[in-house]
Amino acid sequence: MNNIKGVEGGILIDAFEQNVAGRYPTPVFAQTPFAFRNDAALSASMSSAYRITTEDGVTENGWILFRYMGGEGPYDPDAERNVLAVASFAPAPPPDPALASDPDPNDFATDVEATCILSWTPGDFVRDVNEHNVYFGETRQDVIDVNYANKDGYPNVTCENRDVNNFDPSLEYGKTYYWRVDEINDVNVWKGEVWSFTVADSVIVDDMEEGYVIWSAAGLHVYDVWVDGSGNCDAIPGNGTGSLVSLAGAGTSPAGPAYGVYSMKLEFDNDGMVTDGCGGGEVSRSAYSMGKAQIADLPSGIGPNWLAGGIRVLSLKFFGDAGNDVESMWVELADTDGNGAKVTYGDNPGEDTDDIKEPLWHEWNIDLQESSNDGVNLADVKTIAIGVGDHGAAEPGGSGTVYFDDIRLHPVRCLLARRDADFAIVDYVGDCVVDYKEVEMMAENWLDAVAEPAMIPITILNAGFEKIISEFPDGLTDGQAVWMRDAHDWPEWDPVANDEWVQIWNVNDDGSYFPLEEIEGDYVVYTWGDNVASSPYAGIAQITSEPFDRTKRYTLTAKVGRLTGEPFNGYKVQLLAGGTEVIANGKYADSVSGGTVIAEDADSLTIPADTMVTSTVMYTPYSWADDTLDGQNLQIRLLVIAADGYYPVAYFDDVKLSSSSGELSTVDLDLYEDMVINFKDFAVLADRFLDEDGMFP
Repeated sequence: MNNIKGVEGGILIDAFEQNVAGRYPTPVFAQTPFAFRNDAALSASMSSAYRITTEDGVTENGWILFRYMGGEGPYDPDAERNVLAVASFAPAPPPDPALASDPDPNDFATDVEATCILSWTPGDFVRDVNEHNVYFGETRQDVIDVNYANKDGYPNVTCENRDVNNFDPSLEYGKTYYWRVDEINDVNVWKGEVWSFTVADSVIVDDMEEGYVIWSAAGLHVYDVWVDGSGNCDAIPGNGTGSLVSLAGAGTSPAGPAYGVYSMKLEFDNDGMVTDGCGGGEVSRSAYSMGKAQIADLPSGIGPNWLAGGIRVLSLKFFGDAGNDVESMWVELADTDGNGAKVTYGDNPGEDTDDIKEPLWHEWNIDLQESSNDGVNLADVKTIAIGVGDHGAAEPGGSGTVYFDDIRLHPVRCLLARRDADFAIVDYVGDCVVDYKEVEMMAENWLDAVAEPAMIPITILNAGFEKIISEFPDGLTDGQAVWMRDAHDWPEWDPVANDEWVQIWNVNDDGSYFPLEEIEGDYVVYTWGDNVASSPYAGIAQITSEPFDRTKRYTLTAKVGRLTGEPFNGYKVQLLAGGTEVIANGKYADSVSGGTVIAEDADSLTIPADTMVTSTVMYTPYSWADDTLDGQNLQIRLLVIAADGYYPVAYFDDVKLSSSSGELSTVDLDLYEDMVINFKDFAVLADRFLDEDGMFP
């Protein structure tokens, strides 16, 4: 018998499975009771619950829960393809009034604040003083087994006798805790249930959502908090820099990108002369730009202590623009005593100053220790500033627009994208450390033969670029090319940067002019890059109809080629989540903007001249840990890398995308690649045991 939590439940009696052809299923054979991963997952896995009276002997007047197990589309009671799982429950016994109850936070609660104080409703028979023994720790079994007599044997469990029904523990972000309250009356001890909760894995500094209104509405504006060069044109003076801050996103004009609903738009103009945001005409300003906020003014209510709860990392997301000048981008923290420290983007691995030109969301992770080393008291942070340009620059700088969003504090983070390729193979659980979890997974599949996971094709429109162009109903002749801007019924693929640089070619001739090998069909796409290396990548993109699910695995392939005598500087094949088409004339889109790269092949292949080679991009489950991308449509990008002094080109063909269940397969465990899980794979795993990679900082 299993006690059921998370539903208005009781005790699991039995479970059944059957193909259904009626409104209420009738169990046809007994089955082993369901093995739910944990009690909390039970209610989330059930699609609906009914309290009904059955006539077939299954828990009359009890609870019967139906779970939709298969098929596509909504539940159809008359379709035999709908398989339901049925679990029956007896009414829950009444709670023991002597026990502590009603925990706060609730049992299995998630996203709990690290500053929370635990409380509960005392049992009915507790004495007046010293009536509660509280046990608190990170291991469930320890909290179950410990008592006040043997507590010395459990050094990792906090044991405290309390007069009052609350307890203030020290909590860290991202951790799960277990606790128990025993109620006392003289010699009687009523051992309590074990409750659990999970602390949020981050705390919001400013997500640009809470509290702000668009400029045309009355209320708190983003420039009231993040003070720019002009201030709010009322009681808040400007900071004298070349910045102009506003809210971007839904309901703003132009809308601009947002990671959630809104983002902070920071326009920078670092030439020393700007148009005053309050209507004062041309004014002289410092040759850098900054938005600066007082911590006490942030709508999130975050306090000045940026060390509490094990905080180690400040993260923020930014979105660039292809027209931006490349200027230094920085974040500065200052404490109450005036000590300040600045961290500049591009100083650490994985950061490229040219990212300011990419119309994509980038996540910037900052080690707070860098600010602490420079004298900032992180327990008493007073201000945060985001800036573009060199503070105190003697020469005029550039201009542009950057969007900022989702500013958060974190404990030590697992950043899967920072893992090297070899480590990612052995870290198949995906937590940036090789430990017992990988060993357990391998043991469960010991001596199993390797089976490839079933991959389901995802539709890509005009994947081989073979679609007939209406302007050329008989097709292109051998060697003939047409600009994509003239292919008015080719809306499936859109140029990423400039439609002047993309052509469709028929290369199926005698080989004298286009001797490309391994092409698929007749046509390929020919993409030019710019002759300035700092320019954004050029190429084509397609936003598919497939929503991104970070729990799945995805495989994207595309053929990439080059020709003898034509300049080539590399390529990128990217898989993204999200993005927007910018319609030019109703016939086709002139560009694709936005999206977040979730996996890419950044010029990893050596491509011999006159040959096309298949590039493979793979996204593994949970490689992208942020669930805010879930549901955004997948985007494919085929890009050529710009160069200084010449226009590089690349050819693309035969694009394919597929997905499979995100569950680990035996392929992931076959580290030795001999098609069976055995000691050879374990030896590879043992060689990296307890290694960490991808943890930040």
